[in-house]
Amino acid sequence: MQNPSGRRPTLLAMRAFVLLIETENREKAATQMEITVAQVTALMRELEKRLGVQLLLRTGERYVPTEAGIDFGARCREVIALTDEAEAMCSGAAMAPRGLLRIQCDVGFGQRYVLPVIGNFCARFPQITVEFSTSSSTSDLLIRGVDASIHLADRLMDPRGLSRKLGDTFMVLCASPAYLEKHGHPRTPVDLYDQPCFRLISPSVPTDWNLIDDTGTTQRLLLRSRLTTDTPELLTEVTLQGKGIALMPTFCAIELVRAGRLQHVLREWRSQDIGVYATFSAQQPLDSKSRAWLEWVTERITPQLQTDREYFRIQSQQ
Repeated sequence: MQNPSGRRPTLLAMRAFVLLIETENREKAATQMEITVAQVTALMRELEKRLGVQLLLRTGERYVPTEAGIDFGARCREVIALTDEAEAMCSGAAMAPRGLLRIQCDVGFGQRYVLPVIGNFCARFPQITVEFSTSSSTSDLLIRGVDASIHLADRLMDPRGLSRKLGDTFMVLCASPAYLEKHGHPRTPVDLYDQPCFRLISPSVPTDWNLIDDTGTTQRLLLRSRLTTDTPELLTEVTLQGKGIALMPTFCAIELVRAGRLQHVLREWRSQDIGVYATFSAQQPLDSKSRAWLEWVTERITPQLQTDREYFRIQSQQ
């Protein structure tokens, strides 16, 4: 088959595959690549044959990726972006990362992990203009005009976006010293049924309190929370006021526990792990400014997530 773009067939197939994921339509993918529909079909057939796995499912005229296709598509985008960058460098067109980068993340997470590193990022890349906003939404980055999002989720299954896992976090039980002095310390998770409990709600947090201990034993609690909120500051404030026990993210609790303003309750128990992901708009392959941001947060936020996990792990053994 003639290769109209002059690229190796494998890379050409990757480009066709990514466009099929994004457009869900052979005609649209063929038009964008300036090849025929028959060529797109042949590329996909050969690609699946070479890999020995089904990458796409056809529903009427729509094409959707299989689970293997979602994972392969993410890697394809990285390969395409690196290839384009290499070609630009050889042609003399490569430039320092520049342009507008719109970043979004959860409020509490941003205060703990993003705000300490974003200033130095701006200083390191003066040709990048950053717009930073907070939101717990994890979908439709393109519609909302967001280039890069950092958010929490059990698992990402977005075939249109490039996602990279930065690490894991979890939630811990906390109460004020005054509350515990008055009401006593719960000894088992079941004791929480007799306590006023507060919970942070977000798309990444299950409705039930599904706790796990250091041995892997789980305890699911069908608690009726006295207060549920999507605002970390409110959750923190009512807990500091001694009104009850909160299941709160480590990034909200850690400095208050260190300062003695809150106490870590039922230390051997915590929530299940919650993944922390950097996700990028799939409008184009990852550009230089987005890639610079990904490398920056991976080098700085990933180690901090592990350090915070270790702090509470040590707490659980005391």
